[in-house]
Amino acid sequence: MQKSSIASLLVPLALCTAMTGNAQAAEPAPHTGLYVGGAAGVSRYRLADPGAPVASKDTSGTGLKLYGGLRFTEHFGIEAGYAQLGQFSERVRQGGAEVEQQGKGRVFYAAATGRIPITDAIAINARAGIAQGRVSGHNVLSASANPIGRERGLMLGGGVEYGLSRNLAITADYDHFGKLSRAAKGGLVTVGLRASF
Repeated sequence: MQKSSIASLLVPLALCTAMTGNAQAAEPAPHTGLYVGGAAGVSRYRLADPGAPVASKDTSGTGLKLYGGLRFTEHFGIEAGYAQLGQFSERVRQGGAEVEQQGKGRVFYAAATGRIPITDAIAINARAGIAQGRVSGHNVLSASANPIGRERGLMLGGGVEYGLSRNLAITADYDHFGKLSRAAKGGLVTVGLRASF
């Protein structure tokens, strides 16, 4: 009795799976193939404690991101990109005087991507991978708080896309690039356009 109940459930499920497979084979999967994109927005730095009183700091900058990728299926793919995170500054008091630390960051990344459609036009996307960050500038702080340098770390990102057409979408994303150097982390909020081929 139990075996026949299981069989009666599995047979319709197998038929539905076969019909779905045939329907998918009959027409090409949407949102697959190559794409490129560009975006602009606001970056945010997180700096290590300078070990001295902070007089003022500006840890936001203007950021830009260029990227390209390949979607193997509607849901999974790979992506690589480059981002400039703009400039930051920090004024600290040392020995009775104020000194200013300035720097700017940039990063290359490679990530696996995921995509979840919400409607025909709207989808949620996510990225996880490795980022190679670099902060350039002139250091005036102690070695432990020196934000200048380069570092590799885990990159995580996500956002929303709105398809204007099959080949063009508006994107709104947040990417956290992890460590850019030993004493600096960075992230980027952007709005941009992506073109698919």
